[in-house]
Amino acid sequence: MVYNQNSGSVNVILAQVRDGAGPTTNQVFRQALDAAMDRQKWTEIVLPGVGTPKRLPVVPSNPAYDTAKDQTSAFDLDQAKRLLTQAGVTTAQIDAVYSAASPDYQSVLQIFQQDLAKIGITLTLKSTEPVAYVDQLFNSKFGALIGGTSLFGQLHPAFFWGNAYYSPDKNWANFKSDEYSAIADGLLKETDPAKQTQVYGQWTSYIQDQTWVFPWSNTVPRAATTARVQGLTYNMTEFLMPNDVWLTA
Repeated sequence: MVYNQNSGSVNVILAQVRDGAGPTTNQVFRQALDAAMDRQKWTEIVLPGVGTPKRLPVVPSNPAYDTAKDQTSAFDLDQAKRLLTQAGVTTAQIDAVYSAASPDYQSVLQIFQQDLAKIGITLTLKSTEPVAYVDQLFNSKFGALIGGTSLFGQLHPAFFWGNAYYSPDKNWANFKSDEYSAIADGLLKETDPAKQTQVYGQWTSYIQDQTWVFPWSNTVPRAATTARVQGLTYNMTEFLMPNDVWLTA
């Protein structure tokens, strides 16, 4: 087994917030979902030895990274229940779409389904063939939740202005606000180092407060080979073969 420890990818669950989408349009309801995510258990069971719980879309090498925000677990079913009451949602039925080619997400969402049932939320899991899954994600056709992977968490925070999960201009969750646009604009334009740090802190706090995207772990791409394959290594996001043949990971 060969692992890519340089990946900046992050496993996430995306919430649909467009008008008419149901309870996931409610910020407090989304915060309740966040509190019901047992990221530690998810990574221990689904990604043993290769996964680390996360709550930010960036990795430690990113200047926007904040250890306290990233590693503090939010799992608290009592708090989730209180937030549901605050949101005015005592019971709800929501769907979670995931790719049939991603057994990790099937396992994670099954754990989530069990925990949500304890606080009155029915989560229906929808395994979807990869082509249909991509169509639902890329064209924002999913109804409530969908599993995915946010890429390039090691790049400069300005990259996230155009990230399909986090862009203030257009993202797959259909989340939009003037306040977020103003904050994200700073990712692109602020050049003073001290002010950049402030902008990065505002940005990470805002996305955690609004919770339209739920990071839950780092990703460690991995490949299994037979003993006859020698010299296979990862170079950032690609495989490097000893004969200089490149394969996209």
